[in-house]
Amino acid sequence: MKQSKVISIFFFIVLLHAVSSFSQQQLSVKAFEKGIQNDVQLIDVRTKNEYDSGHIKNARLANWYDKVEFSKNTNSLNKSIPIYLYCKSGVRSGEASKLLASKGFKVFELKEGIDQWISESKKIVY
Repeated sequence: MKQSKVISIFFFIVLLHAVSSFSQQQLSVKAFEKGIQNDVQLIDVRTKNEYDSGHIKNARLANWYDKVEFSKNTNSLNKSIPIYLYCKSGVRSGEASKLLASKGFKVFELKEGIDQWISESKKIVY
């Protein structure tokens, strides 16, 4: 029993390290804005209602809260093209970023989300 707990903890630590070593990075609004000028896959992980209330131009919706929709909208992404993603404040995009990075994508996340984007007077579309 004790040995199985030790083994479980060991594998958990190894898995945690493996996930954290994948390619993901948080970017400031300025760096994110510069990055999306290139050939990237821009993903909004908020809900459809949030997306419809304003999003960054050219962003594709992939609702993190709806796992079926999220999978459907991210399965066709190209691993050779970086993913730039955001949510409202950075929580959902952080979780989505870890998942996508663990699948081999290079992921850049908007630090503090679209709230920060808007607070820095950046454009959104409807």
